[in-house]
Amino acid sequence: MPRYTYRCQNCDAFFQIVHSIKEKLKDCEECQLADTLQRIPSIPFVIDKLTTAEKRPVGNVVKEYIEDVRDELQQEKRELSNQVYDDD
Repeated sequence: MPRYTYRCQNCDAFFQIVHSIKEKLKDCEECQLADTLQRIPSIPFVIDKLTTAEKRPVGNVVKEYIEDVRDELQQEKRELSNQVYDDD
């Protein structure tokens, strides 16, 4: 679902909310006034085929992230399996 940014015309509060494209919020959560929210236009986030920082293909970046997370999960499993729990 897309993420939308709203601004309250009364209290100037900003909200980022995820909802369907058909839905439109009108009431402010901060000041509780009706019909004060205005949706702020935003530029959609587009991933280029190459990352701008290191010029590596996005697919490689994703694979590296998955491998890192997999290693962290395995380490966490080892630590949890070594813990002793008390039955109260």
